[in-house]
Amino acid sequence: MSGEFGARIWNPDLIQEGHWHHLALVWSRVVLKNSQFSLYIDGQLVYTGKMHYISQNPGGGAANLTVVSSVLGYIGTAPSWRRQSRLVCRKRPCHLVEDALNPQVVQWIYKIGPHYVGSLQAAQLPGSAEPLCSLVNEERIVFGLNASALSPLTLAKIRKVYRKADSRSVAKQLGMSSHENATPIRLLHNAAGHLSGPAPTLGGVVIGYLGVYLSSRLRRQVQRPGPARDGARPRIPDTGLFT
Repeated sequence: MSGEFGARIWNPDLIQEGHWHHLALVWSRVVLKNSQFSLYIDGQLVYTGKMHYISQNPGGGAANLTVVSSVLGYIGTAPSWRRQSRLVCRKRPCHLVEDALNPQVVQWIYKIGPHYVGSLQAAQLPGSAEPLCSLVNEERIVFGLNASALSPLTLAKIRKVYRKADSRSVAKQLGMSSHENATPIRLLHNAAGHLSGPAPTLGGVVIGYLGVYLSSRLRRQVQRPGPARDGARPRIPDTGLFT
């Protein structure tokens, strides 16, 4: 099911228990008509549709290039859409790239596997000693998120370490003051922040455990759930996060 501003795609392969799946959404912008998006699952194209592209000025009206505007995106389920479900899943590393990837690059990213936490510049296939060439130009990577680069901070600390605008943006979504210095917030750092290109984004904020204090042992279980069938890399908990 799809429309001008959204799409819902059903795929029964994604509900198989104990299986890891790679999802890639490629959105090609078209100026004069609806843009086209393609969904790849495990490196294979499964759906193509049309949908309006993200507006440069989400508030509507004429764009003002002198004013900085924030664009918020959720990875997972937004809090307002949450429902009781028996499904339990965890998210592996993810990337946002400004280029529309071709099918061959999507295939290579899938073959790299779920343990890769780099920035697609010199990735290695499992069992191979030779690194691949750069899959994506480094200046086109907006962010990379993985549970290995996670820090417990507060909004006041985010305000000091990053920009004040970042702190205000996060505080607005959480309904808190940007000067709040007690509630723990789990920040996923932008793993592509060191690459060349435009100013990098902040990263992501895990919102499922907002305000929950964890002992060191329980924190390891939440952030690093232990060896899974496909390895022992840390995984992002089953929560929503926004970037």
